[in-house]
Amino acid sequence: MWQASALENDRLQAHIGGMPREKYESLLKCPMCDRTGLAEMSDEKSNLGDYHTRIEAVPEGFEIKGDDVICSACQVSAL
Repeated sequence: MWQASALENDRLQAHIGGMPREKYESLLKCPMCDRTGLAEMSDEKSNLGDYHTRIEAVPEGFEIKGDDVICSACQVSAL
């Protein structure tokens, strides 16, 4: 019986998993204290044509809360 190697399995899963993610930066600004920063984001297009946005990383002073980025000090959205 034929078995795929771990490398072949990773390659197959990457191919089946979907299209490559488009990476970009998004400006963050707190409307209360004017703190600013750049969030690392990525988009992936699904087979249905819609996009899923993922927040990859935020700078110090900001927090990821679900699909939003908030100011750590003011607890309001900074996107």
